[in-house]
Amino acid sequence: MGVSKKTLIAVASIFVCILIALFFYLRFSVLSNYIALEKIELTNRIVQAVKILNKNIDSADRVAANLSISNDAYDFMQGNNDAYVSRNISPVLLKELQIDFFALIDNNSNIKFSILNDKDGWHTDSLSENSKTLLSNNKYLTGKNNIRNGLSGIILLDGNPYIFISKPVLQNDSGAASPAGTMILGQILDSSIVTSIGNELRNPVFFLNINEISTQNDYKEILKKLLGGSSYEINYKSSKEIEGFTVIRDIDSNPLLLLKVVSPRDTFTEGINNIYTFFIVVTLIGLVSCLSLFFIMEKFVFSKMLSLSLKAEEIGRAKDLNINIPFKGRDEVAKLAVSINRMLRDLKINENDILRSEKRFKDLVQLLPEIVIETDKNNRMVFVNQSFFEVIGYNEADLQNGLYIDEILTPADFLKAKNKFSDLAMGGKAESSEFAAIKKDGTIFPVLISSVAIFDDGGGFSGIRSILVDITTRKKEEEKLRELEERWEFALEGSGDGVWDWNFETNEVFYSKTLKEIMGFDDAEFNNKFSEFKERINPDDVQNVMDNINRHLRAETPYYTAEYRIRKKDRTYMWALDRGKVIRWDAEGKPLRMIGTFTDISIRKRLEEEIRKMAFRDPLTNLPNRLLFNDRFEQTISISMRHKKMFAMVIIDIDKFKKINDTHGHDIGDKLITHVGLKISELLRKSDTIARFGGDEFLLLLPEIGNKADVEIIAKKIIDFFKAKILLGGRKLSITLSMGISLYPQDGQDSSMLLKNADLALYDVKASGRNNYKFYIPKKAEKFI
Repeated sequence: MGVSKKTLIAVASIFVCILIALFFYLRFSVLSNYIALEKIELTNRIVQAVKILNKNIDSADRVAANLSISNDAYDFMQGNNDAYVSRNISPVLLKELQIDFFALIDNNSNIKFSILNDKDGWHTDSLSENSKTLLSNNKYLTGKNNIRNGLSGIILLDGNPYIFISKPVLQNDSGAASPAGTMILGQILDSSIVTSIGNELRNPVFFLNINEISTQNDYKEILKKLLGGSSYEINYKSSKEIEGFTVIRDIDSNPLLLLKVVSPRDTFTEGINNIYTFFIVVTLIGLVSCLSLFFIMEKFVFSKMLSLSLKAEEIGRAKDLNINIPFKGRDEVAKLAVSINRMLRDLKINENDILRSEKRFKDLVQLLPEIVIETDKNNRMVFVNQSFFEVIGYNEADLQNGLYIDEILTPADFLKAKNKFSDLAMGGKAESSEFAAIKKDGTIFPVLISSVAIFDDGGGFSGIRSILVDITTRKKEEEKLRELEERWEFALEGSGDGVWDWNFETNEVFYSKTLKEIMGFDDAEFNNKFSEFKERINPDDVQNVMDNINRHLRAETPYYTAEYRIRKKDRTYMWALDRGKVIRWDAEGKPLRMIGTFTDISIRKRLEEEIRKMAFRDPLTNLPNRLLFNDRFEQTISISMRHKKMFAMVIIDIDKFKKINDTHGHDIGDKLITHVGLKISELLRKSDTIARFGGDEFLLLLPEIGNKADVEIIAKKIIDFFKAKILLGGRKLSITLSMGISLYPQDGQDSSMLLKNADLALYDVKASGRNNYKFYIPKKAEKFI
């Protein structure tokens, strides 16, 4: 069998084996990775769906917390405020808060009030007996059991799953008082909530009642595994669709719902398509390549090699070195023929040519700047070049008297070199190593030594030939570079900042380990794509960041800087300071590489916010202070002048506050001021402003007033509200308020005049018996009254 056929069979066999191995690897290894990735993605979606459900529960829990801590609700549960429900609990409010049932239960398990939203609308006291029994269950009465944080979770009510929240009814001013009862509210887990979860997850989501027979029959094996201890289960429904399951437990930790997440098998399909496409392409390319290679080699290599072999045999038989092998072309076979012809000519070169070559080689060795040494098998130097004498310091006489390798190397390095020489003598691989050399004057300097073994004609070891390179300068440069790297690394680690390096040619960004740690990620959890980072920037800040980057890339700014909010791994936002600069441009002025730093400035931002609040807020009541009130006054008067609108300024004073403060103490006085400010702010419109001007004095700004009657409505509402007694610190107080009112523009054109006239009106109220309000009346008009 010829060489060509053997080659074809060998190539074909190898190619078939490679194809078989490739197919099994793709089918059973690569595809399994796609399946594993598909499972991980679906499991993550299940976890995310549970988190979204818990977020809805937390939202309902916050609503319940705000409603349950109320003096009015507390008084209602005590039987002292029957108007609480009609005034505060309405279907409109409950619908706005997304509450489907609401109940107030006293500590004797009596339902004081309940309201339910079903398919027929809102109904009070219309709960079924089973629902009433469930809601009156002692274990859910957080007020009776004094469970301050309340209970939250999922329950089954009248056959429907509900988000269930139970909170103790407490006073908002006394955390130590006992609960007056329990407030229970629920939000049905209907299609709107399930759809919102599915939309946020971008996958269909279903909640199935585990207690229903159809669910138990359809998902028997899945329920068995989940209830047996498995957290998640995957069902490969078909080649196109996959389902993921987990169990949602009720508030008593009993299995209640089966959560199902449905996802298309995009990852699996992509894997199958990629595998078969890749295999087919590789097969076709390999087949075409093998056939083409065989025909090319057959035509241009094997036939010529056969002819060359026959001619070489003819020369060998004739033993005539004057015969030349004919050749055509410039391919490798023709070059081989030329080489054989040249070899034949070289064999005829006489001894003088060889001697001239040897002399030429020695001259070149002498001219080398590197040190060349040749030793015998006893490590004695038998030849050195001129550089040896110039660098090491010995002379020709020293060499003639006998110089050994151990005289130009330190003792420790000589032992190391001796071991390497022994390896070379045994046929070891030649390599370069660093050693410490010694000059004749005792100076030690670093060298790089490359050595090969010398063998005689019989194959016996006869010595070592070595080249020594002085690397003193290189060592100094390496030390300088190492020091610079250490300083740079120390500076970055000491600053605590992250570092990023953006390659514009690949659009990849290197993010340092510190940067990832600042955002809560492990090193392998964050890829090197700019899009990964950009998607985490707060949507309100993205445009500003990109504008700043583009301005720098257009060379409009010397460097890039931006402050923005970015989402961390735990989905919370932090404030970051980004600074960077393009360090390399191409010939056309396009940026190629940009580096920068990433700094966490969340603490600084919080301090700035706290300072801003301290500057504009009263520390006791957290109401606007004079500075913030004056700022809003300037805005209001500017708008009123432009649109010719009326507004009112009102001064409110707590009657006989000094007596209350002296009688009950400053702590009660402070609580009273805070309480009054809070309640007045709740009675005002959203556009109104209340500010504390010090002591027991408050100032109101009421914009866009149509007439005096509008102001009177607000004033009467405030006066009437404080007719009821106030419970503070376990003490019931009766208070009254006095109010002086001035109107823009008739009573003044600036804040000082309006404030002065409102103060005169307040003085008039005080003089006429307090607990009332009055408008400012000019002195001239008072005479006619």
